[in-house]
Amino acid sequence: MTVGAGTIDRSFVATSSLGNGLAIEGTSYFPENIYIADAQVYCGKDHPDEAKCRSSALQPKEIAGKLVFCDRDNKDGLDYQVYELKIKGAYSAILFGDGVTLNPQGYPIPAVFFPNSLETQIRDYVTRHNNAPVSMRFLRTQLNSTPVPQVADFSSRWADPVNPSILTPDILDPGVDILAAVAPKTPYMKVGPYDKSPAANKSPTMTTACTGDNTGTTLKYQKWLHAATPLDFGVGHVNPNNSMDPGFIYDLNLQDYIEFLCSLGYTEKQMSAVIRRGQWNCSQSNGDLNYPSFVTIFSNKTDSTKVKSFKRVLTNVGDDSSVYQAIVECPKEMKVTLQPSNLTFTHKHEKQNFHLIMKVDMSAPRVTYGYLKWVDQRNHVVSRPIVAISY
Repeated sequence: MTVGAGTIDRSFVATSSLGNGLAIEGTSYFPENIYIADAQVYCGKDHPDEAKCRSSALQPKEIAGKLVFCDRDNKDGLDYQVYELKIKGAYSAILFGDGVTLNPQGYPIPAVFFPNSLETQIRDYVTRHNNAPVSMRFLRTQLNSTPVPQVADFSSRWADPVNPSILTPDILDPGVDILAAVAPKTPYMKVGPYDKSPAANKSPTMTTACTGDNTGTTLKYQKWLHAATPLDFGVGHVNPNNSMDPGFIYDLNLQDYIEFLCSLGYTEKQMSAVIRRGQWNCSQSNGDLNYPSFVTIFSNKTDSTKVKSFKRVLTNVGDDSSVYQAIVECPKEMKVTLQPSNLTFTHKHEKQNFHLIMKVDMSAPRVTYGYLKWVDQRNHVVSRPIVAISY
């Protein structure tokens, strides 16, 4: 399983109080609980490199022991600014930048990070008042931040370079500001009724994931705060509680994987290295894995039509008797047909299959996506993305 990194609803806050009575909250990873009272602020004005605290631009005799105000630097970034301040002897710093993932290990001095929208306001105060006092308090934890989760700036994304028909990442998990790591939840899921195979344990995690944040809107990309796509977050953000009761699963066996590898054109040596066997059957080479997502790539230059068919086999792990109704959510540039659109399970571990046909307009944007949701009478919602990439 490939996993992307998502943010959590915990933030580490530092507060700066200006002499005019304004208190502003920023972010800081400085690991000590300290209070800086009425610090003397230095703000470079003579040269842009000095104002941005760039390498070799600051003089130690001017900033040593002071709180330094640094303009945002879209070229070098925060880490370089902090390093420059540290080696020049600055006591503390005020920094700016939007959509930047801070390095928890990169703050050897008490530095506060503010969004760009506050830069002008704070700079005006610092430059208009000689020896303007600024006080700062560090090491506060704030819960219930919004909007979360978001796709972390550093999280890997986009289609699998080996086979773009496999959605990557598979899913989004908490991966920012994590205080400790514990064992993965998959082993604990084996107490469930779907303890069959790695794919069977993986499927519930993917089909019950959430695609919205705690404000009720689509997951966003942390850096620019625009809407993310399944190429950023996979099927969505993990929801461990719902994954314990998935309704049905997408299972895979060894032969399924062998047929998939055969479709990639692997040599005998490569096949043997992967499956650890001397013999295998490639008579039914199939590049469409029984996977909890639907992804395809179309070429605007060579494809006269954009149509793709998928087949999926489902295994009931819920109640003995369940009836599922399909709900398709997709943009106007995408047409999705299901055969059948209703599935009836009469006993546990029963298998049912369906075909999905995706048709995308030739004028569709580069990434077009929707969702297929199967809903039963007991409110099981088994969801997965439908993604078309045009190039």
